[in-house]
Amino acid sequence: ISLSVCVAWLAFFAAEIDLHANGLLAVIAGGVLLGFMSWTSITGQAKDAMEHFWHTLEFFANTIIFTLAGIIVVEAAQGNIVGRDWGYLFMMYCLVMIVRGIVIACS
Repeated sequence: ISLSVCVAWLAFFAAEIDLHANGLLAVIAGGVLLGFMSWTSITGQAKDAMEHFWHTLEFFANTIIFTLAGIIVVEAAQGNIVGRDWGYLFMMYCLVMIVRGIVIACS
């Protein structure tokens, strides 16, 4: 797990600071390379631990990103939301729940 975190950090900072390149693309390339080179040599328990770690980190990152996006949208729309917008929001929520129920029932 620590090797995969170090590869991500080192790839990002090496690309951004030393190479003046895109850090995100460097992290993706480093992850693909690390996965290609080492995934077959990782045992079952270590593989499960690594997957659990990265899924947990992904969950927290998504939570932070969408919370910040929601705050930005609310600040931008403050005072511009009318009653009709709440109706549209409720209808969209109901539609998404119906589609979700259909997808779950069909799978």
